[in-house]
Amino acid sequence: MHNDDSRHWRQSTDLVARVQVLTTVKPIVALMQTVQAYELGRVIISRIKPGGVILPHADKDGDYVQTTDRARYHVVLQGLPGSLYHCGGETVCMMTGSVWWFNAHEVHSIENNSADDRLHLLVDVRIWE
Repeated sequence: MHNDDSRHWRQSTDLVARVQVLTTVKPIVALMQTVQAYELGRVIISRIKPGGVILPHADKDGDYVQTTDRARYHVVLQGLPGSLYHCGGETVCMMTGSVWWFNAHEVHSIENNSADDRLHLLVDVRIWE
């Protein structure tokens, strides 16, 4: 029975319109298909303002670093020249629309010397070994 005063379900059309969640699902599904992932883990959006830094560190906590069948991918929502990622003696500029994996056990750091926010969708998945 449909009840407009339901306490269990409510459609928030204004929120969907503002956040545009459905446009984010497609790249996650495509990534999972490409890397043959069978389970989606944590998904977060990371934002670093212009001039922001993340100091050198190695990821030691979290499911994706504790087992060999988990991986973290960066889907670059906004990456401009000057947004630099340092890891293992290498530096890359992750540009908008690209997807990256790296060894998070290695010491890495980030500096955003670009003119705008650095936005990454971090996607943790389980992959077939």
